[in-house]
Amino acid sequence: MKALAVFYGDDAYALDTGIDNYIQGALPAEVRPFNFETLGPDTGAAAVILAAATLPFAADRRLTLVKNPAFALEKRPGGHLTEDQKALLAYLDNPNPVHGLIFRLETDATPGKFLKALAEKADWHDCTKPKPDSLHRAARDRLKAAGKSLDYEADALLFQAARGWTAATLQAELDKVLLYYVDKDKLTAEDLARVFSKSVQTTIFTLLDAAMTNQTAKALAAYDDLLGTGEMKSAPQVLARLIDSTRTLLAVQGLQSEHRTQADMAKRLGKHPFVIKKSLAQARGIPTGRLVDRLSYLLDQDIRVKTLTGLDEEALIRETLIAITSRR
Repeated sequence: MKALAVFYGDDAYALDTGIDNYIQGALPAEVRPFNFETLGPDTGAAAVILAAATLPFAADRRLTLVKNPAFALEKRPGGHLTEDQKALLAYLDNPNPVHGLIFRLETDATPGKFLKALAEKADWHDCTKPKPDSLHRAARDRLKAAGKSLDYEADALLFQAARGWTAATLQAELDKVLLYYVDKDKLTAEDLARVFSKSVQTTIFTLLDAAMTNQTAKALAAYDDLLGTGEMKSAPQVLARLIDSTRTLLAVQGLQSEHRTQADMAKRLGKHPFVIKKSLAQARGIPTGRLVDRLSYLLDQDIRVKTLTGLDEEALIRETLIAITSRR
């Protein structure tokens, strides 16, 4: 075990879980109260090194957790190291063998020269959030291993949901799916929506799908769910998503008339292939002129909400959803 363990990344759950497991493995619970301390972000290298000089009491090892030390995350022009950074690296060349340091560095920044040098001397634990695509693949693989298959709509909903998940969320959400559908092998979007926790990703997916396919009641219900998440309350945010979806339908109609492939459409529009496939299905049978009218109406509503004061934004969105889903 090295003198320093670094937990680095932007996934708070992975950081905290990793550190907890590390501490449990390195320091027995019965001696922990006398051999563990925590230092905060303002702690400098001198204080860290001083703490590391402390010997354990009635134990083989002592640990010090340092949370987000500012000096460790500092980057200077040209990659020059600060005096604190140099001091810590020098300490690690000849550390106290019975005192372990743990750095918790919560950040989405790319490691600079100091942290790269630190990684060579420390036990490095990468705690960055998985990319949505990798979470989506992991979710599909787990469901497949459990004997479950998804229709296209279910897979699309899973993709959208995974965009807001962490590894911990994935575990919890799929546990619910597998417990709820023990005897069902083929899962639909409705099945997943029934058990997934309401999130911006899943509710906005349902809202946009309903709005683009003229399902008034479903769109309004999804908007109620969206409000319930407490994360997307402003009318301009919702209108922006409706406008983007309508523009995408118009774009895929145009590209389809040029006989473009779905892969080419995804590349040209900067959209995920799932979005393109979904948009093609939504745009099928809708006259281009009607989509143009819908876009014009949505842009007018966007101007209204941004220029008029005293508007009831929730009422405006409900009015908008009813209008765009009722126009045939």
